[in-house]
Amino acid sequence: MGDIIKAYQFDQNDTANMMKPIIYCDPSKEINDSAYSVSIPIAKELQKYDSPMMRTMRLENSLLGVIGTFDDEPVIKEIDVLFNPSYQTDVLKLLISACRKKPFSIIWPGRYEDGRLYYAEEGYEDYKVYEISNYDITVVI
Repeated sequence: MGDIIKAYQFDQNDTANMMKPIIYCDPSKEINDSAYSVSIPIAKELQKYDSPMMRTMRLENSLLGVIGTFDDEPVIKEIDVLFNPSYQTDVLKLLISACRKKPFSIIWPGRYEDGRLYYAEEGYEDYKVYEISNYDITVVI
């Protein structure tokens, strides 16, 4: 399901109607500089809710609310707040669902290796490994 594209083969201007997240693993300076940071605005939105369960339930709406303040098809970065272990959510599924409602791209806060996306380091509570083939995403390496 997931696609992996080399950066030199990817036409950033040809993403209209893709309806799935584009995940940049090693973005150009231009893409990185134009990306919007979302961790702090999402965290502020989630502070309204006391329990981790309520925050989990409001996570996608909070993400969409923040993204809704940006231009069409923005690139977002600094999504670390989404990986809070107490939310017990599959972050890639969350991003895919949100992207279907408001298209956007993501700068991955971890690393890519052998068809997998990694977040954090092994041994940490928020460590995650995502098999790209299991998700409807396009990863630009």
